[in-house]
Amino acid sequence: MLAKKINDYAFFLQSAEELAPKLLGKIICRKLDDDFIVRCRINVTEAYCQGELFTDATRAEKQGKKNAQHKKGGHLFVKSIRGGFRFDIVANEEGIGEGVLIRGIDPYKEGPMIAADALNIDLDFDSINLLESKEIWLEDDGAIAILCKPTTRVGIDSDKELRFFIKEIKFP
Repeated sequence: MLAKKINDYAFFLQSAEELAPKLLGKIICRKLDDDFIVRCRINVTEAYCQGELFTDATRAEKQGKKNAQHKKGGHLFVKSIRGGFRFDIVANEEGIGEGVLIRGIDPYKEGPMIAADALNIDLDFDSINLLESKEIWLEDDGAIAILCKPTTRVGIDSDKELRFFIKEIKFP
């Protein structure tokens, strides 16, 4: 099956907890300046839900502000951390403040900064709409991701099992 661009907002307009496992196996595509397109399969995600005290959206709300996580699902939220960047795919309706952290992409080692670096994502990509961008988008090639049991998120003091990862991929 040929990969098709995901261009339906309905895919993204669900909670981060629902979206995170559904992003596994999808292909994130990034067109570089020389027109070369990098395609990587998403293999690890973490859901960050509305109102959780440690999310960037909640921190912004406490300051009376909004950030890109408050946009309509299907946008990117990019954050500068420790000399690099990490990115979330925004989930849910506009104003909710949820996102799915992309922690791992094939063929790279797991790590949100590694994923952002591999795709050359920086703060210029904050708020980009994946459904309209010609620089970065998601594709679905019909591959079915068989998931491992969810675990707790890395570096988060919570017993919620919102870290999702692939056990294997089955191709049509």
